Amino acid sequence: ETMYEAKGVGLAATQVNIHQRMLVADVSDERDQPLYLVNPEIVARDGLQESEEGCLSVPGFYESVRRAE
Repeated sequence: ETMYEAKGVGLAATQVNIHQRMLVADVSDERDQPLYLVNPEIVARDGLQESEEGCLSVPGFYESVRRAE
């Protein structure tokens, strides 16, 4: 609910003062398919991809970020 109210795509638990390795993200067109991750790990990758990301903790700030593809 917090993520949707803030019109975010994802929200980490630490952003709402929960100090656990958890997050929720929803990149669906209808915004009705949340993905919940608990203790996520990258187990394989095939290169890097770069995209612009923002953060609900710092509204209006966007930066190009490289992440595992």
